[in-house]
Amino acid sequence: ADPEEIQKEEDKRKKIEEEEKEIREKLEAAWEKALPIALLGKFRKELHTCLEREEIRHQWEQGKKAVEPRIPEIAEKVFIKEPSEEFELSKECLAYYLKRLRQALNDLFCPPPPDMPERIYVCDQLSISAQIRRQLASGTVSVHEIKEAVQRRDVLLANLRELESKLKMLTQDPEAIEFANRLREKKGRLYEKRNTIEKRLHEIESEVNQLKQELQDQRQKETNQEKVVQKAEKGRSLIGLATRYRKTAEKIRKKAADKMRADISEKVGKLWIDITNRGREFLRMYFDENWRCFLDQYPAGDRETWDKVNPSAGQRQVQILAFYEVLRQLAQRVPPMVVDTPLGRLDKEVREAVLNTIYLQGHQSVILSTDSEIDPDGPLFHSVKNQLARVYTLETHGDQNSPHYEVRVVNNYFGENL
Repeated sequence: ADPEEIQKEEDKRKKIEEEEKEIREKLEAAWEKALPIALLGKFRKELHTCLEREEIRHQWEQGKKAVEPRIPEIAEKVFIKEPSEEFELSKECLAYYLKRLRQALNDLFCPPPPDMPERIYVCDQLSISAQIRRQLASGTVSVHEIKEAVQRRDVLLANLRELESKLKMLTQDPEAIEFANRLREKKGRLYEKRNTIEKRLHEIESEVNQLKQELQDQRQKETNQEKVVQKAEKGRSLIGLATRYRKTAEKIRKKAADKMRADISEKVGKLWIDITNRGREFLRMYFDENWRCFLDQYPAGDRETWDKVNPSAGQRQVQILAFYEVLRQLAQRVPPMVVDTPLGRLDKEVREAVLNTIYLQGHQSVILSTDSEIDPDGPLFHSVKNQLARVYTLETHGDQNSPHYEVRVVNNYFGENL
């Protein structure tokens, strides 16, 4: 006898009753209109056509009834009632034109409209005939749908009887009813407590809104006070303001320098590692405030100085080339790059990486090299020749120790053409 269970069963019964009532009303309407119309079958269309023809007969008869009784009145108004002496007709002419007028008015309805029946058999009222035709033309419930509705209603009635029996059994136990009453009382107290809490919440919300308004007023006062303070600060000496601005500018410059140094460290380190293929040895490169170079070893990240791990001149040259390239990338304007014998101290494995990574990346580069750096017959020249725009060679003519020594420029690279 749980009150909640009883309430659920009652709600369920109410829902079933509403559904059963809706189906019953639909069935009552079906018995009166939908079923008879559905049973007409193919005669439904014939009945609709017959009613349309009879309506034509209705309209024709109404028009005729409206005109025929007034024919004598019309004839009298036209020919007899107060005729002018100037146009007064003789008796023979008057009789002749009266006959013609009656015949003309009668001919308005002769011959009758086509497809008009000889008489009205089905419905003698025009409004009722129109209502019947609308019912015939409207969609109707099929017999199969009526059957399904009846079956559904029988199921609902069975469920309703079962629920009523269950509710009756639940409400017959006096102890259970007493327990349910206590539960309802407890539920009522809980509802009352909830309402009290909701009321308190509403009061708290009002207090919060009031405090927000006070806080907004205080902020407005604070803003006004800040304006007063700002006006007072504007009255300080120029020396004090200049000192503040100088310190701020120094901080900004220091932050910008730190950011630029970090960007340069990251880009130079990545470029150096890519060119020398030493990614398995080092993670990154780092420059301190004095631009001393350090390397973080892989994988532990231990930091060592550059001179300790890279004593060779070739590695120093790659670092310098990478540094120049990064400065070029970070510059607001990129001028052409002119380099003289950039590969002289580099290993053969590193030369191609330097060319492809730094000098042949799309910007304008002028490379002054010897045939020992880039051998015209070697694989390095043939691998990069398609990326070159022009090549020239300086050829000496005459005795180099004489004042008549001269240098000529030829459009090839030590005999190799592009």
